Amino acid sequence: MKRKTPRRRAGAFDRFLSFQVDSEGSRVLSRDPISVHDEIEYIREQNERANRARVVRMERELVRQKLREQQVLAKAALDAEYRRMITEAMQQGFLANEEPS
Repeated sequence: MKRKTPRRRAGAFDRFLSFQVDSEGSRVLSRDPISVHDEIEYIREQNERANRARVVRMERELVRQKLREQQVLAKAALDAEYRRMITEAMQQGFLANEEPS
């Protein structure tokens, strides 16, 4: 009698079932179950990772905010320079003082 499912080596990854299996085709945990002490440590590590991620996000937001402020100031300075050059060109007669209709 032919087996329906092929035998797999222990620790093999079953791409159809998306988990590790042993040689009998039974599901295997990817790691040992967490003990109470390990669970507390795991939660502490998760909280520390979340805090570090929050700090990084805040730093990135501050950098973005500073960049936006610099862009606004640069645009205002460019606009002022453009208006000054237009006024100067009008005074020297290079541009007519006509408003476009």
